[in-house]
Amino acid sequence: MLISKLANKTEPKKILILRVGALGDLVFVLPAVTLLRKSFPKAEIHWLVKKSFLPFLDGLPGIHQLWPLTPNIPGIFKAGSLLRKQRFDLVLDFHGNLRSGILSRMTGAKDRIGFAPPYSKEWNHLFNNHLVNPENLESHKVDRNLFLVNALPWTTPIEKPAAELPVNSKLQAAIQNELAELGIFPGEKLIIIHSGASKRGAIKRWFPERFAKLVELLEKSIEAKYLLIWGSPDEQLEALKIQSLCPGVQVMPRQLPFGQLFELFRRATLLIGVDTGPLHLANALGTPVLALFGPKSRSIYKPYHGRAVALAKNDEVQCPPCNAARCNNSKGRVCMEALHAEEVAVAVLDLLAQSESPSLTVKEGEATVQSAD
Repeated sequence: MLISKLANKTEPKKILILRVGALGDLVFVLPAVTLLRKSFPKAEIHWLVKKSFLPFLDGLPGIHQLWPLTPNIPGIFKAGSLLRKQRFDLVLDFHGNLRSGILSRMTGAKDRIGFAPPYSKEWNHLFNNHLVNPENLESHKVDRNLFLVNALPWTTPIEKPAAELPVNSKLQAAIQNELAELGIFPGEKLIIIHSGASKRGAIKRWFPERFAKLVELLEKSIEAKYLLIWGSPDEQLEALKIQSLCPGVQVMPRQLPFGQLFELFRRATLLIGVDTGPLHLANALGTPVLALFGPKSRSIYKPYHGRAVALAKNDEVQCPPCNAARCNNSKGRVCMEALHAEEVAVAVLDLLAQSESPSLTVKEGEATVQSAD
C-alpha cells in the first residue's frame, strides 16, 4: 500500500516518531528508524518517548532530538504544545492508541500516518489522516512498523533493516570489571537468564523451579557461567529464589542502566527468558536468545533478528494466544506449564551448537534452529 495523496509533495525534511514505550515495542521500531535514516538522510528525525526511556534512546544514530513525555493529561498537553511549534512535515504514529492519536493531531502536521483498525485501537484512526493496513493480523510487529515507513512514496526499500544501537567502549570495560568481580572472565561462556516480567505482564512468567532445573541440566552438558538479571524489586526476589534453588547461578547485584545493559548483552553467549523487552533488546544487539512464549502471539512478538528460538505450546494444550493481562483458562496457565525444563535445555544446546553459524532463524514450533540458507 503506497500513500499517494500526501499534502507535502516533496520528501519530508522534519519527521516525528510517536512510540512512547514500552521497551520491547521501542526495540521493534528500531529497524523502521534505520529505514527512515537511509531513505531520508537529510531529514531531521525526532522521537517522542516517555521520560523513563530517554536513556534507552540516547545516542541512537540518526535521531536529531528526543522529546520527553510525562504520561498524564498535563504532560500530553505540554508535549503537544512544544511539538506544534516544531512544524513537522510528517508524523509517523507507531503507537496506535488514543494518546498517540491526540498527540499526532496536536502537532498540526498536515501528513499524519498511522494504522487502520484493528492494528490501532481506542479511536486512534480518527486523529491520523493517512491510514495503512499491514498484510495480515499475524504479521510481526517489526514488519508492521516497516510497512508504515514503506507506505511513503520516497522510501528506499531495504530487506530486513538492522536495529542500530550505540556502542560505548568505556561501558564495555566497566561491565567486564563488574563481571570479573562476580568471577566471570573474558573467554568464558556467559548465559544470562531474565526470569522476570513486569507486573502487567506477570502472566508471561515461567516458574522459578523450572529455571533452576534448567540450569542444573545445562551444567551437566556445558561449561558456562550463569547470571540472573532483574529490573524491579519483585524480579530481584524471584532471581534470588532461583539462586536459592540452584546455587550455581549468580544474581546481578544491581539493576543496570540501559547503556551498561547493552554492553552486558553484547558480552553474553546466550540469553534465556520470556517475552520481555530485555530479551528483544538482546536479540536486536545480535545476542542469541531463547524465548519462552505463553499468552502472547509468537508470530507477532517472537525474536526478530539473527539467532533465536521461540518455544510455545499453545496448539498442544489447545490454549490459543490471548494477549490477556490475567489468565482466563479454568485450568490455569497451561500454556506456560507445558514448557518443561528438559525440552528447553535441548533447545539451548541446539542453539549453542550452531552459534557459530553467521545467519540463523527461528524455526516455528520446535526446539531446534535451522540455517537461513
